Amino acid sequence: MSKQRDKINELMKRLQAGEKSCFAAIHNSTYNHLLSVAMHYLIDKSEAEDVLSESYLKMMKYLESADLTQDCYNWLCKIVQNTAYDFNQKRRKFLSLDDFAYTLPDPATSYAPEDWLERGELRDAIKKLKESDQKITYLYFFEGLILEDVAKRTNISKSTVSAHVKQIRKQLHGLLKEI
Repeated sequence: MSKQRDKINELMKRLQAGEKSCFAAIHNSTYNHLLSVAMHYLIDKSEAEDVLSESYLKMMKYLESADLTQDCYNWLCKIVQNTAYDFNQKRRKFLSLDDFAYTLPDPATSYAPEDWLERGELRDAIKKLKESDQKITYLYFFEGLILEDVAKRTNISKSTVSAHVKQIRKQLHGLLKEI
């Protein structure tokens, strides 16, 4: 386990034991990475920050019953992922890919400019896909829906969605190599 993970594990154990000052250290040590995890699922930075705040609250809520003999850092990441997934499920907000393009922050002011450059290239590659594949891409990769939910939303079978996802991955890989 890395020094960072060891540090987080130690801080979490101290926090669980009642040393409240450890929360600030945990927050400072994990915020940037957990924000990038949330951004992976949510796109919009303000939504990701909201999800991250809610995730820290959940961490505190479940801290007493948490098994801190396991990797606490992965536990925190999983809380963020699940909270982001729940957020997406609640809002059920659909954006066209053109709308999606405008929700990306300005690279000059974003949290991690190099991430947005990569996403911009990915967005350009996605726009080259068929419209039906673009919708599947958005639902599966950006909304984080499971195959069954994507199938319900697109009115096609789960096996067809699975085949499309595999095909989309290959197409995007080829398109990104060109870029």
